[in-house]
Amino acid sequence: MNSRSLLGCWAVTLAVLVLLAPAARAGSLLVVNMTADPSQGDILQYDLATGAPLGSGPLVAAGTGGLNAPAGLALGPDGNLYVANGFDSSVLEFDAQGNPLGAFVPSGAGGLQGPASLVFGPDGNLYVASLSTSSVLEYNGMTGSFIQALVPGGAGGLVDPGGVVFHDGDLYIASRGTGEILRYDASTGQFLGSFVSAGAGGVSQPSGLAFGPDGNLYVASQGSDSILSFDGHTGAFLGTFVAGGTGGLSSPADLLFEPNGDLLVASGSGEVLSYGSDGGFLGTLVPAGSGGLNLPISLLASVPEPGSLTLSLIGLAGTIVARLRRSQVRADAVRERRRPRDAFPTAARAKGDIEDRRGDRPRRDRPRRTCRRLLILHGKAAAHPVAARVDAEPPLGICADGDDPDRPRKKMLIGFRTLRRIDSAERPWVGPASARSAPPGP
Repeated sequence: MNSRSLLGCWAVTLAVLVLLAPAARAGSLLVVNMTADPSQGDILQYDLATGAPLGSGPLVAAGTGGLNAPAGLALGPDGNLYVANGFDSSVLEFDAQGNPLGAFVPSGAGGLQGPASLVFGPDGNLYVASLSTSSVLEYNGMTGSFIQALVPGGAGGLVDPGGVVFHDGDLYIASRGTGEILRYDASTGQFLGSFVSAGAGGVSQPSGLAFGPDGNLYVASQGSDSILSFDGHTGAFLGTFVAGGTGGLSSPADLLFEPNGDLLVASGSGEVLSYGSDGGFLGTLVPAGSGGLNLPISLLASVPEPGSLTLSLIGLAGTIVARLRRSQVRADAVRERRRPRDAFPTAARAKGDIEDRRGDRPRRDRPRRTCRRLLILHGKAAAHPVAARVDAEPPLGICADGDDPDRPRKKMLIGFRTLRRIDSAERPWVGPASARSAPPGP
């Protein structure tokens, strides 16, 4: 396959990547929806790019698989959805289509009471904030069996845990009861101190937590109706990222950074609001009432890995190009076998007796057959039995249509015909002027 064909194949591949990759990155937004009757709480699904409801109803309707008063959700390493079920203090498991798979963490396992937020840690295990016991419990990420209370009840002054997030080997917990953000060692659960002290920057009743693309910590402060930012290394207050009332923001319960860096906030106004990387209001992604939305309390983005689709498409393109290349090689081999070959021995070529001049063409008595390569024979090569049957004095010009003159004897007849066609006419042509110079010595 020539370079132009390969370029065409890769151009098509890149066009497919451009067309398909943005759609794959869009993904979906999952929202825990609280209703006036907690038992009717459900999980809704929206297009992450447009905010349009997906499907004909909730992804997980109230009562499905025992769903009752959901409080938080997490996406597992297996792609399934895990939901903190407030009614019976359990964690329910659903597949990507919302079909129930059973109770992953049975009711009350490990002392779980009032599960709030939950997250899968770097080790693959599940961590659940137990509201009534002011603790964070650890469960096996494969089986759901209880492992330990990573943060025992009240450790470090924890009261009414809200958002839980892992970052750089540490665990950060929003202590709603004390208005702090506490930090613990992610492996041992050892208390490392108050990362954001009570009331810092006006924080009040902190709920959702998220580390932004800039590495800083963003806190949904329900008591002050705002989103606050803190230095991701020191916890120092950096400023109010979104002030209360901006875009209709009130009593934010959770926040989520999109892959493009924009911030989504579950607002007490019954909407999901969108803000830019500078905190500017971009619009309402999901309006109140859309798809049955009443009060969003937890957000989760289900976004396919961009690198996965890209690598898959590149791999597919590489496979196609490789197959086309192999097909071209086979076709070239077939054509090569059918081409006329020179019938002159390797020894003559090795000794320099055959001079290869690509691109030369006879200027007079041009044969009807076009030569792709002109061989000028000198010395011993001109005395080859095939060449000897042609009435011409050396140096002798012949037309070599093959790339390899060293072929079996059965090709000699073809070579002979080629010689006759060029040199056995009444006016034999013996090459250009440069070829009629004295031949080298024997």
